[in-house]
Amino acid sequence: MRYLLFFLLLLTIACVKEPIGTYPEGGVLAIGSDTAEVLFNVPDVDNDGWHNNDSGEVIKTLNLTFKEKGGQDVAITSVYWVFYNYYGEYVQGAYVDFVPPLEVLAGSEKSYALSVTVDEGIANNLDDHDGAQDDFSGTGTIKFTVGGFDRHWGNAINDIPSYTPMRVAK
Repeated sequence: MRYLLFFLLLLTIACVKEPIGTYPEGGVLAIGSDTAEVLFNVPDVDNDGWHNNDSGEVIKTLNLTFKEKGGQDVAITSVYWVFYNYYGEYVQGAYVDFVPPLEVLAGSEKSYALSVTVDEGIANNLDDHDGAQDDFSGTGTIKFTVGGFDRHWGNAINDIPSYTPMRVAK
C-alpha cells in the first residue's frame, strides 16, 4: 500500500509540464512623491541662454514616502533619481547613499526629504526637446528608485518606482 502511495506521488509530480518556480522572499517598497508636478526655476547666470557648462542651478526639496508592502523589514541603502525629457530619453541621474541604512518596518511608511538639483544642462535638454527651443521652458519626468535589502534574509528589495512630472522655466 505504501508503495502505491509513493508511486501516485511520483506520477503526480511527473505530470507537471514545466518546472515549478521558486521565488526568494524579499521586501517590496513603494515610493511616493508629495507633489503632482515640480517647477524648477533655473537661472541663466550669464544671460546667454541655458548651456551645458554654465553654473546656473536650483535645488528643490522633495518629500518622498517609502511604504513597505512585502511584509518584510527592509533597509534602504540608496535612493536613485533620473531625469527624462519629453520624449522619455535619459538626460541625467544622481543618487544618495545612506550610511547607516534607512530602515522601514514591515507594513509601515517612512518619509524622507530629498534635495534635487537641476542645472542649466538639464534645463537646456528639457527646453530643446519640448516645443520651441530656447524659450526657457521645458517638461520632463523624474524617476525615483531605491536599492537595499530585507533585514530577515538579506535579499535585494524590489521597488515600485515613482514618476514625478517636472517643469523648468527661467
